Amino acid sequence: MRSVIALHLSNGIMQINLFEDHTKVILCHLIGAAACIYRERSFITYKLSVIETYGCC
Repeated sequence: MRSVIALHLSNGIMQINLFEDHTKVILCHLIGAAACIYRERSFITYKLSVIETYGCC
């Protein structure tokens, strides 16, 4: 796709870069977490178990 690139790193981490707004989503199975990095360089990290139970906005 022209609006996104997905990278599967050698350590098993998945990084998804969205070109439109420069948001990055990083999924790490090693620590069981997902992180979102936004255009203004703010970020939030969620435990995957919490996302599974409650979802996220």
